[in-house]
This record gives sequence, C-alpha cells and structure tokens, in this order.
Amino acid sequence: MEEKKVSKISLSTFFLILAIILIILMSIFLLKLYNEKTELTEKSVKQNEKMSDLQNRVDNLTSELNNISTSIGTENTTNQTNGNTTNSTSSNTTTNKETTSNIQPNLSTYIGLWGNSTSNDSLYVYNLDNNEIMFDLNINGKPIGFHTKATLNGNTASFVINDDNHSLNGKITLDNNKIMINITDSTFDNVTKGTITFSNYLGSQN
Repeated sequence: MEEKKVSKISLSTFFLILAIILIILMSIFLLKLYNEKTELTEKSVKQNEKMSDLQNRVDNLTSELNNISTSIGTENTTNQTNGNTTNSTSSNTTTNKETTSNIQPNLSTYIGLWGNSTSNDSLYVYNLDNNEIMFDLNINGKPIGFHTKATLNGNTASFVINDDNHSLNGKITLDNNKIMINITDSTFDNVTKGTITFSNYLGSQN
C-alpha cells in the first residue's frame, strides 16, 4: 500500500515537473513571438516613415519641375515674341540698307579730283562704264596704286592695290556727294587701317 502511494506521488511529481517545463517553454516561445512581432511593427513604422519622406521629396521635385517648365515656357514665349519683333525690325533695316546700297549712283557726279580737309590725302576718279570705276589714290602725299579698278555693287566696291611688294585691301563707297575709302589691310608704310572720307570736290577731268 505504501509502495503504491510512493509510486503515485512520484508519478504526480513527474507530471508536475513536465508541466512546469512545458509552461516555461511556452512562455519562451510566446515571448519570442512577441519580440518578433514588436520588431516587425517597428520596421513597418520606419518603412512607412521612409516612404512618406520619399513621397514628400517626389512631390517637392515635381512641384519644382512644374515651376521650371512654366518659367521656361514663359521665357521662350517672351523670347520668341522679342525675337519676332527683332527679326522684323532687323529684316526691315536690312531691306532698307539693301535698297540703299543697291541704288546705282550717278558716276558722272563723282568723276574728278577729291580732297580730304584734314590731311594731305587725295583721290582722282575716272569713269569706265555703268558699274565700274577707276581711281588713283594718294595718301600722305604719296601715290598708292595707279588706275585701280573696282566693280560697284550698288554704291560700294571692293578693291586690291599691289605696288612694289606692298598691298592694300579696301572698299570704296560713293555716298551723298562724298567718297569713303575703307582700308581693311595694308602693308604700305605709314598707311594704317581705317576710313578716309573725301568730301572736298576739287574739279573734274580736263
């Protein structure tokens, strides 16, 4: 009888210990699940915060791009309007210049000797035909070329003078009862680039 009682107590003790172990294991398992759930929740919150921050950045960039596009569109419209106005004005100015420069001057009014009131330069103009002239140029009292020919395009002609290993490039313009020589390049001594205006008419060819 006592043996049965001892055996029964021992069995009860075993089951009690087993139950305690199971309870401890379940507690550990539940605690681990709780910790994992908490960790996942925290990660989810952080991810949501990052997504919200990224969304705000995207919204800001989109707003800035829209502002830039609007500004560029307005600037292009303004530039196009100004460009059209400028082109129209430039076109009108160019047309007027072309009309003026394409007018063939009356060469007979320019034939003869011309002087410069501020220097010792002189110019003698000959007439060849309707659009070609010939002239003798003296600069600082020194002859620069002899019977130089130039073909007029409107009232302007380009010319080249070659003399004694020297050269001179320029343009001659007949305008408003005066003649302008624009020297664009020169290797002659004491002859520099610039414009010489002959406005003093001294007489025609005999």
